[in-house]
Formats: sequence, C-alpha cells, structure tokens
Amino acid sequence: MRTVLTGISGAAIAIGSLTLISQPSTAATLSFNQVYFFGDSLSDPGNAYRASAGLVPPSPPYAQRFSNGSVWAEYLSVQLGLSPVPSTQLSAQNPPLQGANFAFGGATSGTANTVVPLFPALQQQIAQFLNLQAPANPNALFVLWAGANDYLPTESTFQPFTNPKPSVTNITTAVSALEAAGAQNILVVNLPDLGTLPLTRTTTDAPRLNALSKAHNNFLFRQMRRLERSPGFDANIIPLDINTLFQQVINQPSQFGLTNVTDSCFVQQPFSICSNPNEYLFWDRIHPTTAAHQLIGNFAFDNLVALFPPTTAAAFAAPESTSADLATSTFAALKSASASDSATLTALRSTSQASASVPEPTTAWGLLALAGLGISQVWRRREVLANGPASVVEAAETHTHLG
Repeated sequence: MRTVLTGISGAAIAIGSLTLISQPSTAATLSFNQVYFFGDSLSDPGNAYRASAGLVPPSPPYAQRFSNGSVWAEYLSVQLGLSPVPSTQLSAQNPPLQGANFAFGGATSGTANTVVPLFPALQQQIAQFLNLQAPANPNALFVLWAGANDYLPTESTFQPFTNPKPSVTNITTAVSALEAAGAQNILVVNLPDLGTLPLTRTTTDAPRLNALSKAHNNFLFRQMRRLERSPGFDANIIPLDINTLFQQVINQPSQFGLTNVTDSCFVQQPFSICSNPNEYLFWDRIHPTTAAHQLIGNFAFDNLVALFPPTTAAAFAAPESTSADLATSTFAALKSASASDSATLTALRSTSQASASVPEPTTAWGLLALAGLGISQVWRRREVLANGPASVVEAAETHTHLG
C-alpha cells in the first residue's frame, strides 16, 4: 500500500501560476519517462478525427480535436518533456517510446461510445493498452479523465446514468486494472459541474446535472481513497480537482485571462466564430477552448510538481532496454497495420458517401478496424452527413454529449 495522495486538493496548489495561461510553469522537472492518457474528447489529440477519416470533428472550424487547438493532455505532455503517440498513429515505425494517448471523443467510463458506437470507451482503451504493453512501466504516469458522457443527454442509444455508482465503479475498475499491470502513479481527474456548460446552464436540467457532478466527485474521492488503502494495492492515486478550478475560473475569469465563461465562441446556427477565442472558456457548447485547455494542462503540471520532488532532465529518458523491448513488442503487435488501415479507410469513405444527412446521427457509419492497436475489435462510426460541410458542423457542434 502506497502513500495516500488523494487527500490533497488540486485547486489549492499553485493557483498563482494559472492567472496567466500563456505562461506555463517550468518550476521543476519530473521523473516520468512515459505518459499514457485515457478518456473522452477532453483528452482526445485527434484519434476520433483520424479514425473517422477526417469526418469528426469537422476541421475547420475544429482543429482535428474537439476544440480550436491542442487539448490539455498535449499541453501537459509538453511540460513533462514527453511526446506520447496518439493511439491511431501507433505503428512499427512509431512505437509508444514516451507513452501513448488512447482517449477518444464520445467515450463513456464503461464500454459505450456516444459519438461512434464502436469507437473505444474507457474500458476498451485500458484493454488496448494492456494488449500493447504489459506489464506497465512503473516510471510512467497514467492519466484517466472520463465520466461526463455518462451523465449528459445524448442522441445515441446509450442511456445516461442517473446516479454516480456505475460511473465511479467503471473508473475504479480501470484504475485497478492499471495497478494490477504494474502502474505506480495514476492521475484521476474529477468532473466540472455539468450544469454550467453553454449547452446546459440555461436549462431546467442544470441543477440536477450540477448535483450529479458533485455526487460523482464525492463518491469518486471516497472510492479512490478506499482503493489506495486496500491491502495489496501498490500505486499512488493522484487527484486532479478540475471541479474547483472551473468554479474559480467561472467566478473570477479575469484572474485567468478570460472575459467570457458562459457562451461558446463557435456558434453553429447562424454560423459564427468569435474574434477572441483565447478569452473564452468554451469553444462550442460543451468543449473548452485551447486557451482553457492550456490552463488545465498548467494546473495539472503544477499539481504534479507539488506532489513529487524535482529531479534532473536526464530522468526523462527511458532506460535503453525498456525502449528496445517496447519497440520490439510494439512491432509484433503492429506489423500488419498498414494493409488493415488502408482497407479500413477505403471502407469508411465508401460508407460515408452512401450515408444520409441527419441533424443527430445515431446509426452505424460503417466498420472501422484498428488492427494497429493489437486488438481485433471493430468500431463503427455514426451515420453522418453526406450533404456538405454545414451538415457535418451541425452534427459535431449540436451533439448533446461531451465527446
């Protein structure tokens, strides 16, 4: 049983360094030589975009992510001095020597995906990692941020949860699986108040979503604390209190370089994009701007620096044997990827040309096989939008889930 870290509130750490989001902290370096991300659109570095052959999210106006630029996972990785590979770009020539990002837009904490039914949710992402690299590198940082899509309304067949137990149970299962594989440091992120999004804040459902968010966070804290103290559990669970951070940003936006924390910069109907996105908290009705993502990335890094002693930059380098072994095992898993990827994209584009345009697509887009991840799962994309860019934009911006 490791030292309990879950009692530390992330919002209480280094808030001064967050007032200017253009100035990331460089106070210390950390000894992680890899970083792995799991989650939904908030952490997706372009996996959904590549897996959908460039259809989701439509870019532009999006930036191949569910935002107008890089997401927080990318900003955090830069500060860690690491370059994790997006899972959809893993190959024999591009192994995850410094980690990988498995996050996909639409992922729930379980096995359902609200954007593309057979895109991976959190549990499949964990399985993909374990198939690709086991045991886990004890010097890696593992990051989990999931749960919002468990509660927000959706046009998919997934039924949102009305209490936090199934969501927190799913996250606990994921953390336990990583620890069992040898992970030593696992960062677990809580939820912002889901009733404060531009999509929800003026609806009658906002109070319920805010209460549900708080219940989720409280239960998550208790479960992570209980798990970390359980006999035989040998990992640090590191909390990241995004909820309190978002509350502070919304209550005092000027201290964080923002001027608008209620509206979305990008509006689909009538189509418009604000002239000052770096001053907005939200890019669309659900997702943060890249400026807000940078704020989150800085916040996460400052929390890690506060919890771990600084070390030298040399610690970033993975041991030679680890890199060589990983490259060998990755090659074995990915050597047949090229042919599969080519066939997959051909099938995907063919299916999209035949699909009908609808405001909220819910049916299958076609089959998408990512053999490069070392698994045999086949994922579908939702039916979308053969009638031009406006329809694609509508589907991406109006879907009622976090992505």
